[in-house]
Amino acid sequence: AFDVTRAWIPHSRRPDGNKGKWHWVTATTVCRHWHEVARCTPRMWSHIILRRGKLDEISTCIQNSGQVPLAFLSSQPQPCVLPENSLRVILREFYRIRELSLVLDLPFFRFSEESPSILNSPQLKALTAIVSVPNNRTSFPAIKDASWPRLASLDCSGVSVHLLQALLRPTLTALTVVRLSCGARLPAPTWVNILEELPRLEHLALTNTVAEFDGPVSKIPQPKKQIPLPNLRSLRLRDDTVVGVGVACAMILSHLIIPTTAVRSLLADSQGREEQLRFILSTYAAK
Repeated sequence: AFDVTRAWIPHSRRPDGNKGKWHWVTATTVCRHWHEVARCTPRMWSHIILRRGKLDEISTCIQNSGQVPLAFLSSQPQPCVLPENSLRVILREFYRIRELSLVLDLPFFRFSEESPSILNSPQLKALTAIVSVPNNRTSFPAIKDASWPRLASLDCSGVSVHLLQALLRPTLTALTVVRLSCGARLPAPTWVNILEELPRLEHLALTNTVAEFDGPVSKIPQPKKQIPLPNLRSLRLRDDTVVGVGVACAMILSHLIIPTTAVRSLLADSQGREEQLRFILSTYAAK
């Protein structure tokens, strides 16, 4: 059986766990009638799987999708680097993209600078941004000034500190940051300042992004401000390199006012001094 009303749903969200790629396209070849039904159903073409950035597949989906909101999803756990011609085609449709998984490479930054308004999207709700090549730029005005009034989810990996700051929006309800570029890490007070600007957060996950606190626990100042995150449901801080990072993660937590029902998870090196471990455990217990 083929349900045309559900054909557009991404495979990763299907309850049956079907991992086949674009299996619904086969149904369009059954007969002329089925082909016409598919061609005239824009939502069937609105979730575009980026398989090595094939231009013909991307163009066909865009053409048949009419003007419905689009989702560009990767067929792999991480987005692939797109050919420049495919990237240009996607950016021309940015105004109606609702969900996007993309490698932010040099062509992306070049195209966005050539026409900054191209990144405006009133539809954009979820963005996965991967940076595989370090970028030494300290400003990203096209990204920082882009209008994304509905952006709720940001998942980024390998971004620089400056690019992360340009990507952040106060509308975020979910933020995941895995590894900043060139091994950069932000100290706990900087993360506290960032979280202060994200009052709607429901899910926060930081992996290998917090700078180590290498001083004695007795020198840790009392939190001067408390950041309310009343909607927070999960907090995951992960870094198993040195225990000093665990202390810094606990320092971040000490500044937060979160619901008692929020799930809190800390993974850090346990080979620390007793006073460090006591500080970490007591801070988590207090929340």
